[in-house]
Amino acid sequence: MSKLAICVPTYNRPDVVEEILLYSAEYLKKHDVDMYYYDSGDTGDVEALVDKHNLKGYDNVHYIRVPSDYLYGDKIDLIYSGEGLKKEYDYIWPIKERIIPNERMLELVLERCDGEADAIISLTLGDIYEGDTFDFHSPVDVYRYFGKQTTSLETVIYNTKTMLGDYVFGESKNSAKHKNDFWHYWFLYDKLSKLDNPVIAVVSKDGAYNMQSSVPAGNNWRKRIFEVWIEEFIKINFELPDIYSAYKTQVIKNTVSIEELLGSRNTFVELYNEGILTAEVFDKYKDFWTFVTDVPVEEIKKISCGEM
Repeated sequence: MSKLAICVPTYNRPDVVEEILLYSAEYLKKHDVDMYYYDSGDTGDVEALVDKHNLKGYDNVHYIRVPSDYLYGDKIDLIYSGEGLKKEYDYIWPIKERIIPNERMLELVLERCDGEADAIISLTLGDIYEGDTFDFHSPVDVYRYFGKQTTSLETVIYNTKTMLGDYVFGESKNSAKHKNDFWHYWFLYDKLSKLDNPVIAVVSKDGAYNMQSSVPAGNNWRKRIFEVWIEEFIKINFELPDIYSAYKTQVIKNTVSIEELLGSRNTFVELYNEGILTAEVFDKYKDFWTFVTDVPVEEIKKISCGEM
């Protein structure tokens, strides 16, 4: 049985895929880690790149064609169900197309794949703790301390027996939009709550981190920033099992108030200039601002009216 498969949902980004493979293909092969691209694109470019790497001897890189109408959560659904995998694996690591662990992070994760953890959480830059690894047995503690980090797909590695062994494809496709968009997040905490004394291993070490493609990212998500991080994220957290209830508002605030989302006055100014934050939008979410940001509500209101 092979230790680990990295599974990547993608859509028409051959430039990103090529850069990631150029950086990582050699050490992925060296460590006997397989990479699967779940592509819903319609150009054939990603498949051609995979074929090119296969011809170079990287037979650990695989291509899986996905229907073009599949949403983000649908691809994660496919990955969790083991669709297209050529072997049996101990662990599956879903990762965004722009991200790849550097070799040191990969080595740390593989060391933990030798154990029996139900899930492994890989912490990257900005989340370095004393010691290389430590374990949690409480899903509530994992949610409390790492709810923010686990919104990122690439943070969690899943035991294929205990976490995914009874997974049935189709759950995401039949879910509401907010659950589809946060499928990996909802699934993680729902599943952990159902396991008896789960082991959640955390790996963290200076020099071990996830690399990110230098190819500019698309900004389509930016237009939906309020819908996703106010409407959907609040809703998905309050739909998690009751064991997490004491920390739901804390996790929501800790996550959405980071600099990259809604944690900065400058972000609101940028969103106003881009036509995303308007007076109407401010009013729509007037009862939610204090749940997601420390920027004063009156300041957001002024910005939304052009009073900067």
